[in-house]
Amino acid sequence: MVLFVAGLAYSLRDRGTLWVMPAPLVMMLLIGTQVGFGYARRLQLHVPIGVLLAILIVVFAMWVFSPGATRARYRPSPPSSHDADR
Repeated sequence: MVLFVAGLAYSLRDRGTLWVMPAPLVMMLLIGTQVGFGYARRLQLHVPIGVLLAILIVVFAMWVFSPGATRARYRPSPPSSHDADR
């Protein structure tokens, strides 16, 4: 949940990339699914989802420390008064 709140703050307040908001929700859904398959002893699904989660978490952590994480989304600037004079 903390990861979702941090992603929400990053996306909305800091104009960060929008895919950061749903990423923690997808990870939480996958974690719940993986736990459920583990309790049901459905290892043919439990293990691949666990591997996928490990890969997603490592990639997400690598992205957080990359220079691309600090770039803001592109927002076109409003037309200036100089553009109307032309």
